[in-house]
Amino acid sequence: MSEKSYLERLAEMHTKNELKMLEGDSEFEFACLQCGKCCHNRMDILISPHDFYHLVRETGKEPMEVIRKYMNVYIGEHSNVTIMQLRYREEEDGSTTCYFLGRKDGKYYCRVQAHKPFVCRAFPLGRMNAYKTDEKEPNINYEPKYFQQPDPNDGCEGLEVAKRNGIMQKVVDWLGGSDMKEKSDRYSQLFNRYSAELFRTINLAELRRLDNQEVANKYYQMMFIGFYLNYDFTADEDSFLAQYEENWEKIIDMSRLLAMHPNGKLVPRIA
Repeated sequence: MSEKSYLERLAEMHTKNELKMLEGDSEFEFACLQCGKCCHNRMDILISPHDFYHLVRETGKEPMEVIRKYMNVYIGEHSNVTIMQLRYREEEDGSTTCYFLGRKDGKYYCRVQAHKPFVCRAFPLGRMNAYKTDEKEPNINYEPKYFQQPDPNDGCEGLEVAKRNGIMQKVVDWLGGSDMKEKSDRYSQLFNRYSAELFRTINLAELRRLDNQEVANKYYQMMFIGFYLNYDFTADEDSFLAQYEENWEKIIDMSRLLAMHPNGKLVPRIA
């Protein structure tokens, strides 16, 4: 199932109230067997600026070195925004493995466990964004919503083992504790709020269809720098989140100006 069709299925389940939303104190059935199956043959591990901040600090490498060694960067086909994806190591048998996956005593483990990407840390939970691109009301609830994914990775036996043995996990503990969850939720709220504002400000699909692609290329270069690089990576997490918000403000301002005068043409906003 493609990423788009999977997201469409989640949205449909949410609309039909078939997707149970979980609070921080909620419990869910799951047991991690450290089988490593969810760390092989993946092409869907997207790295947020928040994830990237943690990986730079955890690896001790320069930001561009982390990108060159571990990441793919591209423009999203549907979102039309800059996306960073975790790149996997290619094995001789044609399979792929996460660069951060280690193995000891027959069990797999993450070499960046305390700072691994949110998608990896949350599995089998998912996080749903709470915004609409056409919303006009200023008081939108941008609180992230958590749920247990209906289709864990093929071959993952954690759910069945948990069901057989009555193993339960608490959401807040699974996400790394209250402080880590609070920081992650703050990031998600900022992302949701500013993403909604961006899509109200400029039609990125139209921007990518401009005759003069130099304008679009420069815009996306600035977006990439603003999203992922324009930080003091030695600063604490609260400072990072403040910098992230400042960077979003600059991207919105840039988008607003471009929507008005992109090389003499108007880039229509989404109604």
